[in-house]
Amino acid sequence: MKPYKLKLNDGGRNLSRRPYQINDCVVRAMAIACRVKYDTVYDHLKAAGRKSHQGFDLDEWLGVSPVCTLQRTFTKVNKKGLTVNNFVSRHSKGTFLIMNHHHVWVVIDGVHHDMIRVKDQPLASIWRVR
Repeated sequence: MKPYKLKLNDGGRNLSRRPYQINDCVVRAMAIACRVKYDTVYDHLKAAGRKSHQGFDLDEWLGVSPVCTLQRTFTKVNKKGLTVNNFVSRHSKGTFLIMNHHHVWVVIDGVHHDMIRVKDQPLASIWRVR
């Protein structure tokens, strides 16, 4: 299978007030998916309990009752058994927040937006961006 298209995208982290963050894939992915500034997402997640330089259980946070505009943007898509490559090949339109067990990224119109190319592993969660 041909590898999916990758567009290198840091979600605005380099231009933010926090250009040296690590373990921030959730922040970067939400900034890209929602088309908002990195610092805006960072502040929302900080208020929700995310610690600097640490991961965040985005799946759990998105699953609770919406408390901010960012959460109301997402609808869970249940697609069991999909991997990165077969998801991208089947979804050429739309914006999706994709999660495996270690990473979060965005697919927009069939193109993976992230700082790395992830391995073709089973996906844990898929959220469609409205």
